[in-house]
Amino acid sequence: MLALKSMTDQQIYEDHFDDLVSFARSMVGSAEAHDVASAAVVASIASSGWSEVINPRAYLFTATYHQSLRHLKRRQQRRVLERQAHEVRDIELPDLHPEVADAVRDLSTQQRAVIVLTYWQDLGVGAVAEHLGITEGAVRKHLARARNNLRKVLDV
Repeated sequence: MLALKSMTDQQIYEDHFDDLVSFARSMVGSAEAHDVASAAVVASIASSGWSEVINPRAYLFTATYHQSLRHLKRRQQRRVLERQAHEVRDIELPDLHPEVADAVRDLSTQQRAVIVLTYWQDLGVGAVAEHLGITEGAVRKHLARARNNLRKVLDV
C-alpha cells in the first residue's frame, strides 16, 4: 500500500469505502450503512490529525466503528423518546370536554407544554420560556401552532 503522503483523499476513499460500508452494514444494518461510513470518512478526512495518519485503513475502520456506536446510541435514544411520547397520552388534564382533552393530548409535547402552562398555569410568554428553558420566540411559535392545530380539530 502507498504511504498516506503519496495517496490523495480521493484514492483513499476509493480504496476503502466499499469495505467500510460492508463493515458498517454489520454494525447498523443495510439501510444506514452508507450514511455511517460516509460520516466516518468525512469526519476522518476533516480531522486535524488526518495528515499524520500512518495507516488510513485502520483509522477509517476505527472511525466507522465509533460512528456506528454513535448511530446506534442515537437510534436507541430515538426509540425511547418515541415510546415516551406514545405513553404521554395518559396525561391528566383539567376537567374538559372529551374532544378538547383529546385534541390537547394529540398536540406535540412542546405545543402541549406551552398550552398547559399558558392556559392552566396562567403564565405569560416569558415565564413559559423560563420554565421550559426555551426562547420567548419558540414559545410564541409553539403556542401559535398549537392554537392552529386545536382550531382545525375543534372547528372553532
